[in-house]
Amino acid sequence: MHSRFAIYWRNQGMFLQHRLCFYSSNHPKQSPTYNEVNILMIDRNFQKVLFDCQKYDYQKASFEILQEFCRLGIDITSSRHYKNPLYFSIPDLSGSNVKEHLDSVAKELSHPYMKLLESFGSPPELPKIWESSSGWTKYRGDKTYSVEAPLEDALIFDTEVLVKEGHVPTMAVALTSDGWYSWTSKRLSVYDDNCLNDINAFNSLIPIYGSKNKDISKCVIGHFVSYDRARILEEYLLDVCTFT
Repeated sequence: MHSRFAIYWRNQGMFLQHRLCFYSSNHPKQSPTYNEVNILMIDRNFQKVLFDCQKYDYQKASFEILQEFCRLGIDITSSRHYKNPLYFSIPDLSGSNVKEHLDSVAKELSHPYMKLLESFGSPPELPKIWESSSGWTKYRGDKTYSVEAPLEDALIFDTEVLVKEGHVPTMAVALTSDGWYSWTSKRLSVYDDNCLNDINAFNSLIPIYGSKNKDISKCVIGHFVSYDRARILEEYLLDVCTFT
């Protein structure tokens, strides 16, 4: 088994070396460039694409650096015999360099959620009385409504867990542009032995989507997000893919 893995990794290394040294027919060849410690650098045109700069000359390593490499048994003074600098083909960038490309991709991916955040205005008035019935309750003015899940697509969310009882959520609160919401676990009103004291017990998790609106994007803002999202039902469902 060990030798099979060794062969696999050696073959993968040869493949990567071949890919890194690949030149497209449209790419002009250039002399290799080495840094201060005689390490071959990437193609300078490729450097321009990645970092929006081109550097050809590097200062020689200091005597102290040479001594340290010598102590480690590394000879950085010997000549290298690479024919070409490292280069491989990459897709066209959206911008003049990698930073602009990543900024562009980030803006494209975050645009639907930024639009949702723009729907927030002044927060609605805080409810004077909170309901204790299980599930979601919406508060709008003096009226309350029992709902499957928050109706709006952008919300601020927080949950609380009674850790001595387990890791499932006990209660939660949410704020949207149209009202406040509270969620209460049914275990606060009805003790159910079948409601497992486990984070994977679906009946104890908090739904963010209703049964009829699972195909739309939602933006949920939290404080300790990695902790809170583990208590959300849709995090464990494969058919909901637009939740962030």
